[in-house]
Amino acid sequence: MTNPQIRAAISRRPAGTEATKTRWFGFKTVVQEILSSPSSREEASDPLFEAKVLFKTGYFPAAGAMAGVVLEEHLRALCVSQIPPLVLRGNTIDPLSETLKSARIYDQTQHRRIQVMGDVRNRCSHAVSNPPSKEEVWELIEDVSKFLHSYPIKSEV
Repeated sequence: MTNPQIRAAISRRPAGTEATKTRWFGFKTVVQEILSSPSSREEASDPLFEAKVLFKTGYFPAAGAMAGVVLEEHLRALCVSQIPPLVLRGNTIDPLSETLKSARIYDQTQHRRIQVMGDVRNRCSHAVSNPPSKEEVWELIEDVSKFLHSYPIKSEV
């Protein structure tokens, strides 16, 4: 069902160390699963699709960082989609969330949830003594997904 060139490229083994081969085969399995999945078109439209693929392939910090980028972009879009558009206090998660809380788009409790998501994202993106666990990264992806559904961007009519 998939493109024969893609299947052939996935089937080739790269030269290199055993660790490289192990990573390649883990990634290869996930790519084959994604390509053969009947819902891959639907999944590809999911803003967190890349974060989920990175998570499935074992790149947990990268997955968390990607989920944080999706959250940040959504917060920015929420600010801009308000009528009139909100004046941005900054371009990162916390100032954007503070802007939305001050405009009463959501309450203090939601703002604190976003701060926690931002903290996990920062631990994914920076060298820290306590990197997030696999479970914390998955929870971040799930929480961002819930936030996107709870606070959709209002499209212009």
